[in-house]
Amino acid sequence: MKNNIYFSDTKVKTLHSLIDNSLSENDLVGSLTGNKDYISDSLEMKWGYYYDLKRTQIIYWGYESENLLLGLAGSEHNLNVEKGKVQGRAFSHSLALAMTNWFYRNIEDGLPNPTKDSFIPTKDYKKMDEYDIANAVYLATNQMSGETLRFQFLAKVLHRSYWKEGYRDSEFRNIILATPLYVSIL
Repeated sequence: MKNNIYFSDTKVKTLHSLIDNSLSENDLVGSLTGNKDYISDSLEMKWGYYYDLKRTQIIYWGYESENLLLGLAGSEHNLNVEKGKVQGRAFSHSLALAMTNWFYRNIEDGLPNPTKDSFIPTKDYKKMDEYDIANAVYLATNQMSGETLRFQFLAKVLHRSYWKEGYRDSEFRNIILATPLYVSIL
């Protein structure tokens, strides 16, 4: 039995639109190793707050296998679980501020407007190039704390990096960052 834990209004509409347009017929959804705009899978992932939920309000799911790192990032606003249920944390060290700013510019909906109490960057601390984004996803996913559960998801790919020789002396060759249209606990 599935327990749907993440839906956003805009993304639900997008999901219905995608389904109505027959994803499989239009060949829009692919596997993690493919090159489609959307990905769907069922994986054992850690999940938690990105950086500091009280300030960024970003939820992050992380997965790693022999050759792949996957990060999913979305708004806490769309999370359908009790406050305090999410115990994990993802953090990209010195890239956290720049990555938070990147998330706010690239996640389509659900993130709140910055307030005086938030720690949401309002300026570019650093322009994020392909290496920086891959590095931020690597750090957040590889060093993430929290509970590991099996999740099913459909997500829009925001960034995809491929490293022929592996990334940072690791075996990770593919690094994907996406934002979920939905996530369910299986």
